[in-house]
Amino acid sequence: MLQLPMVNLQEPAAALTRGGTTYKPSRFNHFHTLPTGEKLAFNSLSGGLAVLDPEGWARYTALTKGEPLDPNNSVDQGLVEGRFVVPENFDELAYLKTLHLRERYATDAWSLTICPTIDCNFGCDYCFQRHWASRMTETVQAKLLEVFAQRAPRLGKFFVTWFGGEPTLAWDVVRKLSQGFMEIAERNRVRYSASLITNG
Repeated sequence: MLQLPMVNLQEPAAALTRGGTTYKPSRFNHFHTLPTGEKLAFNSLSGGLAVLDPEGWARYTALTKGEPLDPNNSVDQGLVEGRFVVPENFDELAYLKTLHLRERYATDAWSLTICPTIDCNFGCDYCFQRHWASRMTETVQAKLLEVFAQRAPRLGKFFVTWFGGEPTLAWDVVRKLSQGFMEIAERNRVRYSASLITNG
């Protein structure tokens, strides 16, 4: 049986309004001392990035040692919003698992890796692929657009990774499909994004 950890995904931010909550340091914090003596702070779960001057570092230290949050203090608010400190009873691992499972089983997003060609003009000795002159056929291109058009009304996000071989050797295919994907996405209000994995 699959057991999903249930956590309130807004817990750290919501705690700002409660004052007096006891905090602990996030297990996802990373600090680097700058030449100025300030601390560069990064939280790898929230993506929060901050430069803490001595006052900011003092507030961080005080909060992690049990001093109550001051909801009127902008430094305290920044530390909570960046998730550098989290409520004492907040389970960060359960939160991370919930985010992972929510994305893993989401039905409103679709991600495709598309190889417009397996051909490559590089001869990298570490490459694990066998390359041959090839191109995605017009029939396959049309089918990709057809399938996306069928699924698009139920999607919120669509991601494409262009891969190969060397995908830029079939740049016309990449451009044609990208244009088709964008038109379908716009009609259906789907957020479309793409990345290109190239050897060049």
